[in-house]
Amino acid sequence: MRHAFLLYALTIFSLCEVKKCQYLTKTFIDFINKNQSSWRAGKFFLENVTSRNFVHRYHRPVLNVGNEVRVKDCYLEDLHIPDSFDARKEWPHCADVIGNIRDQGSCSSCWAFSSTGVMTDRLCIQSEGEVKFQFSPQDILSCCENCSNSTYGCAVGGSSDRAWRYWTESGIVSGGDYDSYQGCVFYQESEFYLKTKSPCMKSCNNPHYKISYAEDKHFGSDYYQVKPAEKCIQAEIMSNGPVEAIFALYEDFYYYKDGVYTYTIGGLVSAHTVKIIGWGVENGNPYWLAANSWNCNWGQLKGFFKIRRGVDECGIEQHVLAGTARLKTKTSSSSPWLLVALVSAGIVIAVMAIALFVKKKSMESVINYFRLKS
Repeated sequence: MRHAFLLYALTIFSLCEVKKCQYLTKTFIDFINKNQSSWRAGKFFLENVTSRNFVHRYHRPVLNVGNEVRVKDCYLEDLHIPDSFDARKEWPHCADVIGNIRDQGSCSSCWAFSSTGVMTDRLCIQSEGEVKFQFSPQDILSCCENCSNSTYGCAVGGSSDRAWRYWTESGIVSGGDYDSYQGCVFYQESEFYLKTKSPCMKSCNNPHYKISYAEDKHFGSDYYQVKPAEKCIQAEIMSNGPVEAIFALYEDFYYYKDGVYTYTIGGLVSAHTVKIIGWGVENGNPYWLAANSWNCNWGQLKGFFKIRRGVDECGIEQHVLAGTARLKTKTSSSSPWLLVALVSAGIVIAVMAIALFVKKKSMESVINYFRLKS
């Protein structure tokens, strides 16, 4: 009740005070920095950007948090949880994958970027660094019909729950950022700039990619919700890799520079999804270490941020998702080469057998000749 009243009071306060602070100006940033010491605010956008631009860029995702996803059991016996943890250091062979910061552009596609980001990390971890396959957010945006309640997926956001389900049932192809020409289906201009949804073509949009859309599909074998408890989330990350988290996005979060974020001032803008890769303690403040999808120029941590841990700050510990990748067997990918090798070996053996047979017959003929002479 106290939390609800505080939220209401701060929201009403923000509606009145933000106008006085001249929203999106240095005055607003100064207000944040003077009223708390846990984190610092700064400006990481152009002078002509307005609050309307922000609302359009980061709209509210559809939160399907009902009974769609099973809650995974949490076992903590004999598990030592360290004070700090970073998935990039735990799995150094996947550090470049886990540490990759992407850019959703003008589309409300944080749910697609965070889910595919975790899928990418976990596939790399499960394969011990052998498979660095970047799952395509564009493929989900265009082809997952049930992931959004509207054909205008960029305008209304979508469902992380259903994105994970789509991964296990339909599979997702590879794809890089806008204009990257990486993977099968890279991010499109319509989503990055125009905030419209591209049609599902079920074919690669990268003319340089040599693998077909169907062959490029990679699947998940399972997906689940992590029990909403700090230690259970930590145990999941330690055991299997980064997780996806949904939290309430307030206006002050846009200005995050560094430190451990806690809600300070501003209205509720939307729900937002990110990738949690670890945790730690800074100046006595426990935090989650998370990767955002607003490019590496946002904040002083180059696209990463820290948010208060253990108190369900902005609801970030309430709906945490993860899954298990389905590894492709090595024989299936190497079978054509194996067949060629076997055929080649068979030919060599046959030639050698024929040569030995001919040599043996020739020797028998010579011996018989001398026997007749004698």
